[in-house]
Amino acid sequence: MNITTVWLLVASVLSMLTTVGVGLYYMGLARVKSVLNMGMLMLGGIVTTCLVWVFWAWSLAFGGSDVAGVVGDPASGFLLRDSIALKNGAFLSVMPTGASYPRLADVLFEMTVACLAVVLISGALAERIKFSAWAIFVVFWVSIVYAPVAHMLWSRSGLLSATGPLSQALGSGAHDLAGSGVVWLSAAVSALAIVLIIGRRRNFHVTPLKPHSLTLSFFGVALAFVGFMGFVAGHVHSGNGTAVYTVLSMLLACSASCWGWLMIDRLRNRHFTALGAISGILSGMAAVCAAADSLNPLWTVLIGFIAGVACSSAVSWKYRLNYDDSFDVVAIAGVGAVIGLLANGLFAQKGGLLTGGGVGLLVAELVEIVVVFLWAGVWTAVIAFVLEKTVGWRIADRDEVLGVDIADQGEKGYDFETFSNSVFKEAQ
Repeated sequence: MNITTVWLLVASVLSMLTTVGVGLYYMGLARVKSVLNMGMLMLGGIVTTCLVWVFWAWSLAFGGSDVAGVVGDPASGFLLRDSIALKNGAFLSVMPTGASYPRLADVLFEMTVACLAVVLISGALAERIKFSAWAIFVVFWVSIVYAPVAHMLWSRSGLLSATGPLSQALGSGAHDLAGSGVVWLSAAVSALAIVLIIGRRRNFHVTPLKPHSLTLSFFGVALAFVGFMGFVAGHVHSGNGTAVYTVLSMLLACSASCWGWLMIDRLRNRHFTALGAISGILSGMAAVCAAADSLNPLWTVLIGFIAGVACSSAVSWKYRLNYDDSFDVVAIAGVGAVIGLLANGLFAQKGGLLTGGGVGLLVAELVEIVVVFLWAGVWTAVIAFVLEKTVGWRIADRDEVLGVDIADQGEKGYDFETFSNSVFKEAQ
């Protein structure tokens, strides 16, 4: 086992830690009566994605021959037939020709990346949807939206990859190292499409819908912050100096974005809020993914700070435009991702417009934004609309008032009644 294989195994674990951390962040932001359902959306998203990925989504994203650079062959990698082999009664990974590590390491790592994209979406839908509708949606979204987007940007034959047909026409391929567009922007656009179809929570913009546990959210982002080092560096696919630099770049961007959001909080509310700090870190994550390996430290800090300021300011959009993005997925993941992609086109050391590289990379990044927006937006809207007209997304209004935990899971995240009765009996 070589160092790259070991590193990708570690990166996969850290990447999944990021996903769980984001889920805990959302759970803390939910109200008491919805916290358990939020956890189920996270867990359901992860386990469904893992199954879909192994059955056919890996093949759609990275398998065999493709269709016009848009999607891979679903048959060539079905149930990992292109990635595993049987030897002496035990399965092992195929070693592709010329590769320095087994293909299964890629399969595992990219599966955890897909899980993060799915869980990001769930934060926009909190406190009002059925678990069953969500599970069905994940199957179709990973297959129809995420896998093709990943193929177009990350597969060697993808439309916008360095050697892809559209990149050849533009004179430059889009550079999205760790998924500002593939993961964060596709999730944000998809989240917006769904919330516009399923509608707002009861009392949205009428009464404050406050988090039940910022402590849990804080803990979740702390886990995600640590795990994200592996998420970003894993995309280098090698345990080398570039991987080390991406970790440093990620820390700089997230630190700067945290301060950017905190500055806005201080000016707006006269406080440095904990929610602002952790939201700022997530904004930096969304922004840094595109160019963690290609921006110098100064530009990385500047872009991180701009992302924190811009994403904080964008939170108010949902109130002005009257759409209910429960936990600000559009403002944090979407705006942060766009900033990161544009920054790469402008400031990348190789190919950036303002570093002497011409307009090619910037145009390619703009095309990526448009392609991801249209592909994710249109297909997600179709999937969400069909689900709305068939199984239905929403729980009943009365159940929403009582709480989605009771209505959908038949359980409570916190059983205060039993606890208080127990204390009362002991006191007697």
